[in-house]
Amino acid sequence: MTDSVRSACWLMCAASFFSSTTVVSADADLGTATIVVRPGAPAVERTAAEVFVEEVGKRTGLTLPIAEDWPATGPAVAVLSGDASKLRGRPVPKGLAPDQPDGYGVRVDAAGPTVWVVGADPRGALFGVGHLLRKLDLRQGSIRLSRPIDVVTAPAYS
Repeated sequence: MTDSVRSACWLMCAASFFSSTTVVSADADLGTATIVVRPGAPAVERTAAEVFVEEVGKRTGLTLPIAEDWPATGPAVAVLSGDASKLRGRPVPKGLAPDQPDGYGVRVDAAGPTVWVVGADPRGALFGVGHLLRKLDLRQGSIRLSRPIDVVTAPAYS
């Protein structure tokens, strides 16, 4: 990925002003997580997964795999957009993607665990990944989500 694409992605995340509500807590070790994307995902959606892996890698030294299927065991971070009801056979949590453009939802399902990042559209998925990155405790060799996270939000454009 070029530096200009990466910079543009982060500028979009930083330039948007989102309001959010956090209501569910989690304590998840994501150090062995697989990033799950849907087959044929739009370029921006796949870029969101790549940005996540690159930024986590810079801060932790860990390289997380990106796959189009669920891992046999261990945690997963699912990155998708739109109104899909399932991702590779698993139900997407209801009400996670707002109707407004660029909106997103981030939620932890304790089974697995699975962190769901669902955008209303591909850019929303990118914004959701940015939100998740800000909530993670990233240290050398460690990725933990120890703060509450259950967010559904969209930008307030004027």
